[in-house]
Amino acid sequence: MHRESYAWNLLGYDRLVIFKNTIYNTSTVDTLFDLALAEYVDSDVMEDGSDQPWGAADDVSGYYKGPGYEFAYTRDADGDDGVAPGWLAHKIIAPADNRCAWFWKAGDGPNDHNPLSFNYAPRLTANEKYHLATGRNPNFNNFEPLRPEEPDVHHYEQPDPKDTRFLNAVYGNQSGTGSGQPLHLAPGASLSYYSVYFMGSSLEDLKQQSLAIESFIEGGLQIGDTAGLACIPYLFPLRYGLDSFTLFWHSYTDPDHFEVKYKVYDDSASTWTSISLPGSTRSYTLGGLDPDIWYQIKVASIYNPGPDEVYLESETRLVNLNNPAAVEDETLPPPLTLKSWPNPFNPETSIAFELRDAGRAKLAIYNAKGQKVRVLLDQELPSGRQVRVWDGRDDWGRPCASGVYFARLSQGDHTQTRKMLLLK
Repeated sequence: MHRESYAWNLLGYDRLVIFKNTIYNTSTVDTLFDLALAEYVDSDVMEDGSDQPWGAADDVSGYYKGPGYEFAYTRDADGDDGVAPGWLAHKIIAPADNRCAWFWKAGDGPNDHNPLSFNYAPRLTANEKYHLATGRNPNFNNFEPLRPEEPDVHHYEQPDPKDTRFLNAVYGNQSGTGSGQPLHLAPGASLSYYSVYFMGSSLEDLKQQSLAIESFIEGGLQIGDTAGLACIPYLFPLRYGLDSFTLFWHSYTDPDHFEVKYKVYDDSASTWTSISLPGSTRSYTLGGLDPDIWYQIKVASIYNPGPDEVYLESETRLVNLNNPAAVEDETLPPPLTLKSWPNPFNPETSIAFELRDAGRAKLAIYNAKGQKVRVLLDQELPSGRQVRVWDGRDDWGRPCASGVYFARLSQGDHTQTRKMLLLK
């Protein structure tokens, strides 16, 4: 099984994580019969860390079914006076529909002790969530269906708040589902499906996101033109010097300006020192720091200064020059990033790239035979984000034929390639 994860720091995309799962039958002779695709979700909607009697014990799980929806969720039953307003949802996007979901009535959920054991006593199964997905003798005293069974009922929510868990499943010999077509995987075959976690503030919010997620995945996870979209700065691991930290961060778009902020970790919030930087900046070195002191460091993006200002912060890092290994790996951000939109395109596409370091860079277009078609740039460039437009023509101004092309960005020993499809 191969699993890829996708996340974005663009505002509007920052509330979801998408997993693409591909199952391979590596046997050349044996079929995998009756596959079950399922995820078990224990999402405790917790309190703010105070001593108030809030927390996971008053959560509820629910399900909303229908084309474009088909998601389970967990929310806090009373919202904890506004402390825990978020709803966490999960959906599986697979090639066909044979779905079911369950929640555990018991507060402690399924028993996970020794799941491979054949000694079930005193339980009916050694691990209910696995056996439930395959219909192998689960204990029905502990759970109930979460996905509405009535054809005309689209929404169901468990009636009593508990420290709830749910199992969201597709296919499988699932007990109580009225069967459905089983899923088999022939020798040498593979199957891909998506598992998506997303956050919302209400059921209607989750429904809108669910529809958007379906379209987003059908479009190949292509965000498209990011112009005008606010982006939460993503802070890469820091580079350590004798008395300095060098910060690197990622942003899809250029804000009005960035602010690098730092303070001694146990000082009050009023002591943050702020350094303003141009919106095209993606790195900065803080020097003259005391190696014996722990610091808090973060980066903020400021869009539209004034009454409509949008202020977005990265995570806050706790760092010390004498203890770099105890805090994080000294891994640098990738030297080059490259993407294009729209893709497929006609007649033109925008190619965006980001350079970690300043220097000479070359961006060229190649056809499917590996022949160079067009050189879009070959020059010295500063670090940061750049955009170039390819109009689908070669170096002589002649229109290129429909087909697959590759944008290749190179700088020094580093290269990045992006496949593009020109359709006419």
